[in-house]
Amino acid sequence: SFSHAPCLSPFKLSLSDHLLTWNGIGRVAGWCVSQGMCVAAEVFSANVLKEYLINKATEEVKDHVTIRRFSSESDARKWLAEMGFETQTTQQLPT
Repeated sequence: SFSHAPCLSPFKLSLSDHLLTWNGIGRVAGWCVSQGMCVAAEVFSANVLKEYLINKATEEVKDHVTIRRFSSESDARKWLAEMGFETQTTQQLPT
C-alpha cells in the first residue's frame, strides 16, 4: 500500500481548467486506489469552491481511501508519518 500528498493549490478554478484538471484529478485518484493507495493527504489553502470540486473529483474513491486535507505540506507529512508512511522529498512534475 502507499500514500500520496498532492499539492492542489496551484490549480485554477476557471471553466477550461475545470474540464481538464478536475476530471484528471478524479482519474488519477482512481488509478492510485487501483494500485493500492490507501491514504491521501491533500494540500491546498482553504477555498470552498475548490474543496467542492475536489470532493466531486474524488467521489468514486472516497470509500476506498482515507483522505485528510491540510493547508501546509509539513502538516500533511507529519500526518502521513503518524499513519505509518515514510515521506520523501517533494517531487514536482515539470510544467
